[in-house]
Amino acid sequence: MARKSRNTQSSTVASSVTKNLKVVAFVCNWQSKDKKKPVNPTSKTYSTDVKFLRVMCASRIDRGMLLKCVQEKVDGIFIGICNSEKCHYRGGIELAQNRFQYTIDFLDSLGYERARIFIFEDDGAPINTLPKVLEEFTQKVKQLGLYQ
Repeated sequence: MARKSRNTQSSTVASSVTKNLKVVAFVCNWQSKDKKKPVNPTSKTYSTDVKFLRVMCASRIDRGMLLKCVQEKVDGIFIGICNSEKCHYRGGIELAQNRFQYTIDFLDSLGYERARIFIFEDDGAPINTLPKVLEEFTQKVKQLGLYQ
């Protein structure tokens, strides 16, 4: 009687495991400082599929960071920016939005669907709406499926 090798068994188990969804959320550090409920990435409010990357200002998000997300096969990219009237860095939002539009166009030409990238501008309301918007985006990315 032939024995099954361990390698055969482990490869069968590995192929049956489904890949988890990967969403990267770049969030401005100041976006929720004045909110009643600040952004807490470890909160149960957020999906475990989301990895938070806090930046001092959205203008600090480099094109290379977004390209790295695509290279790493991230399924969705969420960018949370401050309300343009409440930005702590003069002109930061305008600079960021121009850079993002150019980069999104470039990523689209590479085959990374525009629907996989979402830019959320905080409305300046006293209640933090980020968890709800991020959950909606995560669900949308799930519908799109995994990025190949």
